[in-house]
Amino acid sequence: MGLAPRNLRSAIAVFMAIEIMVVAMVFGMVLLIFPDPWAVMHLCVISGLVISAPVVGLLLAMLRHQSILQDKLAELATTDMLTGLPNRRAFLRAVAPEGQFVRAGLLVLADADHFKKINDTYGHDVGDACLRAIAGVLRLSLSDKDIVARYGGEEFALFYDGASLSHLEALEREICGPISVGAASEGIASPEGLIVTLSAGAFPIDAGQQSIDAYREADRALYRAKMEGRARLVAARPGSTFLSA
Repeated sequence: MGLAPRNLRSAIAVFMAIEIMVVAMVFGMVLLIFPDPWAVMHLCVISGLVISAPVVGLLLAMLRHQSILQDKLAELATTDMLTGLPNRRAFLRAVAPEGQFVRAGLLVLADADHFKKINDTYGHDVGDACLRAIAGVLRLSLSDKDIVARYGGEEFALFYDGASLSHLEALEREICGPISVGAASEGIASPEGLIVTLSAGAFPIDAGQQSIDAYREADRALYRAKMEGRARLVAARPGSTFLSA
């Protein structure tokens, strides 16, 4: 959709370019067809512009509408609608588009603690509020080069560009909780003072590392964090050892 205008300025520029082409085509045809082209040139050019202008305008409007729909579909395909975070597909495309990480950093998988109990006790509306609250806190832990996504269910994936295991303690304080759930402000009935915590597993990444192996290691560390009591960050290190924050 190279002709689809992105804004009013580009729409005017495309419109003018097409109309100039129309004038040039009319000019050439009049020179070829009429024995005395200059006698009718102005009339033919004006007629061409009058006929083409609404057609070109309608075409550009249709292209713009189609472009907006395509942008919306692309957003729906890569965004989690509940939290507004990128989804799993967008996360993998950003950090490991070919199945390998393109940058070094720290991969973190985080999971909401006792989330099934929250859903069963208070209902899915409160569970959704918990996920939105978690998403808001995780966003605050990011720099411009980092990314967080809702990986599925109550699990989130984060990639901290250039970070290492030395950042574990700071990350644990930022992302593991307790996180206050402001369900009341969303018009949802929930107990006052409801909080949620996260268990997280981390794994240091080298550029070029296979994503499937890294996710397996981070998930193993996440399981270890759950077993050690939850609400904490544990890192899996090469060599099958663990490091707590």
